[in-house]
Amino acid sequence: MSIPSFENMKLRYIPQVPQNIGLVRTEGGMYATANRGPGNPLQIEPETSGFLEYQTWRIGGTTTHGTPILYTGDFEGGFHNDSNDTNCPVTLGNLSSYHIETQQPIDGGWLILIRVPGGPLGVDKYIGADDSTNTIVIKSFRAGTSQGLPGWFASLRK
Repeated sequence: MSIPSFENMKLRYIPQVPQNIGLVRTEGGMYATANRGPGNPLQIEPETSGFLEYQTWRIGGTTTHGTPILYTGDFEGGFHNDSNDTNCPVTLGNLSSYHIETQQPIDGGWLILIRVPGGPLGVDKYIGADDSTNTIVIKSFRAGTSQGLPGWFASLRK
C-alpha cells in the first residue's frame, strides 16, 4: 500500500530507522511543526495544544523532480531547503522536492524516509532533526547506508 497524495497527515520523527521502528507504537513523540511561520526553520514538537494547528501536512503529487511536502495551515508553502548542505535547516517556504521512500506500511500509517535529491557522489542526504535544537535539517550519510537513518511516521490526520 503506497502513501496517499494530498491527504492531511501528521509526520512523527523516528530517529534511527530501522532500529527505532518500535517508536511508532508508543505514546507521545515529536512531530514536524511550522509554528514559527514562513521563512523560519521547521521544528519537531510534541503533539500538544499550541502546536497541533501547525502539524498538518500533505504529500504532494510526484513529478520528475520529486515530491513536495505541503503545509496545510494558515501559511502557503511547505518543506523548503535553500541548499543541500549538511545541517541546512528546512524552512516553511516555496516547495522543494524530495524523494519519498516508503519503508513499510505500519500501524495504519507509513514509515518513510525523505531523501534530498542531488548532492555529491557517494553521499545520501535525508531530512532529519538536530537533537539539540529540535530544528528539522538535512543529514548526510554514506551512500547505501541502511541503518541509523532519520525516518518519519506519516499517518492520516483524523
